[in-house]
Amino acid sequence: MGDANTHFEQVPVKIIEKQIAAGLIAEWTMPGDDPTADSGAKIHLVSEVDLKYPEWQGPLHEALLELDEVKLKERLTAAQAAIARRLQSISQEPGNSEEQLALADALSSLRILKRDIRD
Repeated sequence: MGDANTHFEQVPVKIIEKQIAAGLIAEWTMPGDDPTADSGAKIHLVSEVDLKYPEWQGPLHEALLELDEVKLKERLTAAQAAIARRLQSISQEPGNSEEQLALADALSSLRILKRDIRD
């Protein structure tokens, strides 16, 4: 991702698959999936209204989809801060196992993204 002109097709498939699994992308189509579509890959993004935990999934979503390396670093920092704030606020609350798992997955996604931009 060292080139600021990175295109969607250059985003590793594993990152896109994680975004779909995390509910950050509602639909992903590839050339040939729909005969009426043009030849490029397309994604349909989930709006923040659709996010289950928008206070931290919004910044995470922005980081995972950012292609500009300078902006990506800023978005990674913002996403990590939002996740850390939420982890701190729910650490004393019982019954948040679903969100805690989602937060752990989010942190894992951010670690993968950070590793990928360093390579």
